Amino acid sequence: MPYKSKIDNWVLLVLLGLPAGLFCWIVFQGVSGLFELIILIAVFGAIIILPCWMLAATDYRFGNDNLYVRSGPFNWTVPLSDVRRIEQSRSLASGPALSVDRLRIHYGNYKWILISPKDMDGFLSEFESRRKSG
Repeated sequence: MPYKSKIDNWVLLVLLGLPAGLFCWIVFQGVSGLFELIILIAVFGAIIILPCWMLAATDYRFGNDNLYVRSGPFNWTVPLSDVRRIEQSRSLASGPALSVDRLRIHYGNYKWILISPKDMDGFLSEFESRRKSG
């Protein structure tokens, strides 16, 4: 079962406000030629596709021995046996978490990842049950 990321309103505003601002700039700036139009459309497309992809596809799934983390085109695999500790965090560091209500998962040698499951209690419960059975 995938655990979707919680999404804070301010994250939504930032991720969707940037493309909206760029669009307004393009409209008010005007375009002087076909080449410039093509470049602006390509940049606008990239700027809108990545945030929308991340909003639609940031989730966390348990496999037999791993936690799989996905945020748009980015993927991480965290071996459950390598997890040293999980702690709550409100860090604004970059990570596959769309909310500041986060968990910092420490694993391996000095590695960590920030996630923000909407159902944090369910996530932690499943994590513990998988660690005990593994």
